[in-house]
Amino acid sequence: MNNLFEKYPVINYANNVSINILAKIDIAKSTLSDSSIYYPYTIKDGETPYQVALNYYSDPRYVWLVFMSNKLVDPYYEWPLDNNTFEQHIVKKYGSLQNAIEKTAFYRITYKNDDRMLSPAQYNDNILTPGYLKKYWKPVVNEAGTTLFYDRKNDMTVVETNKIMEIYVSNTQTFTNGENVLQSNTAGGLLGKGQIKSLETDRIIIQHIEGAFANTTGVVSTIKGQESNTTSTVTNTRVLYTALSAQEYVYWEPVSYYTYESEINESRKFITLIDSAYVDRIEKEIQELL
Repeated sequence: MNNLFEKYPVINYANNVSINILAKIDIAKSTLSDSSIYYPYTIKDGETPYQVALNYYSDPRYVWLVFMSNKLVDPYYEWPLDNNTFEQHIVKKYGSLQNAIEKTAFYRITYKNDDRMLSPAQYNDNILTPGYLKKYWKPVVNEAGTTLFYDRKNDMTVVETNKIMEIYVSNTQTFTNGENVLQSNTAGGLLGKGQIKSLETDRIIIQHIEGAFANTTGVVSTIKGQESNTTSTVTNTRVLYTALSAQEYVYWEPVSYYTYESEINESRKFITLIDSAYVDRIEKEIQELL
């Protein structure tokens, strides 16, 4: 295939001169839609597309086939990052690893980490009071249709936040929008933790609530920003919105930005490659299209 791509346009991509392999290829759908021609492959840490082509096809020039197999339109960004590059990406995007680890991106249901099974009696007993908690469970039935037990329902639902509150404070000027804040009592005991959603003259709006932010009636407390290091006296608190009740919260988990980015990067390691036995056939089809 030394001359196969000589008719393809050259583009500037990520400050590199590259051949636009997608410009003219329109391989017969009957070939690429056949699942039997694909082979699962796991990318090793730091392994490049050229190394994958060398390892599987014994020729790094078949890198275009690696991209085609996985419909990678933008391989510069869609290829998994090695550990060091991933951490550099996190620091550049979120300011520090600590920020990415400590800040919540969203909430998701924890069914993957819950292997509990409930008997029919437990399902219908007070264990699932209030009744709307039953939506997190599904029946497992035998061939006769009799329910044997209930286990967690596979549910990929996410919510942006669990709760939103307004915290009235003596000073908001030096807080940083987006930073985590901690409420403590006079003894230094932690009462609640949240993330600033917006700043106003006499109050801050926070989301991603952990713990119990206290109303100041009979409680002297302060709030401190973890990044700005600002401390201010709390004068009042109020819940504006609750997405997850206290009873529901045990079925959910906060997902940090670090976990979110890490899972995306990890998922990119699992690719498919067109079986090497079909390379000649695909090459022939491409040459006929040029």
